[in-house]
Amino acid sequence: MVSREIFNENYALFEKSSSGSTYQPNPKSYVNPDHLNYFKFIGRFVGKALMEGELIDAFFTRAFYKMILGQDLEFKDLEQQDY
Repeated sequence: MVSREIFNENYALFEKSSSGSTYQPNPKSYVNPDHLNYFKFIGRFVGKALMEGELIDAFFTRAFYKMILGQDLEFKDLEQQDY
């Protein structure tokens, strides 16, 4: 239930990519005054789910995964975000 609520558009934390099947951080998340606390919670939640082998109801864009892992982005990685 929590993983579905994370992507609720009313919180303005994540937006669907142009493909419509993956999510990326919403550049307008600042409209939510507690957005940094929410992102901190989400990071902990996703990390715990990964450690326990649990699935989350959504996928992030390739570019977002690479940024989390500290890998260099390529132009091809941005295709999911904006065709």
